Amino acid sequence: MTETPSLPLKRELLNEWLADTQDHVFHTKKRKTHTPSSPSLSLPSLSSPSSVASNEDDFSDDRSLLSLPTLTTTTTMTTHQPIHKKTRKVVRLDNLERKVDRLLNDNHQLKQCAHVLEWQHHVALSETEAKEAKIAALEKQLAAARELLLLNHENDDSLV
Repeated sequence: MTETPSLPLKRELLNEWLADTQDHVFHTKKRKTHTPSSPSLSLPSLSSPSSVASNEDDFSDDRSLLSLPTLTTTTTMTTHQPIHKKTRKVVRLDNLERKVDRLLNDNHQLKQCAHVLEWQHHVALSETEAKEAKIAALEKQLAAARELLLLNHENDDSLV
């Protein structure tokens, strides 16, 4: 029989390992990419007043320009790829845990049924033994009654 207390512990350890592995993969996949300064990717610099003036029509408030980040020539791009094998293992572990729980529940129910059947058998056996004892007592009474009846017939025959 499997030990149920170790399953949650194993699951917790596997989840921690999965989280650590994903963090490690997430951090090691960061790579520096060199971005050329192209007009489509670059934002206007706040240092030149002409660019602010030309974009004044686009933005109703100059403060909104202050909140825009400026792109540098090197940016950190993160490529996060899901780890399918490990998540499949976690899903399989979840399914196995559910199966183990279901089997443990079925086993528990079967044990309860076995106890009920044993109890019913014991009760039926006790009732049978009680009925057999009652039948034996009635047979003794019947035998005693027959003897008395036979004695009565003998006494009646002797009187006549």
